[in-house]
Amino acid sequence: MKSFSENISTGSPGPYSHSGAVDSMGERKSSFSILKKNRIPLTSEERAIVISRKAVWHHGPRGEKTPAVWKSKDSHGNIVYITNTHRAWDKASTLLGAISRYHNFIKMTAEEPNEPFRENLSENVTAGRSLC
Repeated sequence: MKSFSENISTGSPGPYSHSGAVDSMGERKSSFSILKKNRIPLTSEERAIVISRKAVWHHGPRGEKTPAVWKSKDSHGNIVYITNTHRAWDKASTLLGAISRYHNFIKMTAEEPNEPFRENLSENVTAGRSLC
């Protein structure tokens, strides 16, 4: 898993830096922002594979399925497949690798965490229990 702030710095490149790309403010671009900038469409075959393997979000009109995997070129010109949420992202060199990352981790980051503490909070307060 990669965090969205990876490789963002104004100083020397970090250990994971793959590019000397800088934005208009002169700051180093994150590898994720480079991938977003270099995004290319999935082929119809790739899209069909992603949807058939249920690596989808329901973001389309009326909740229609949209692929949770997208394709880009990294800073070295290699094709990579990416899956992400607003919390995390990961990439793979193959489509099936990205689908696996989606099912094994990324999908979980989109779900709201179970909050048993909050559910029991009012119960504990009304019973006069201390939560500290």
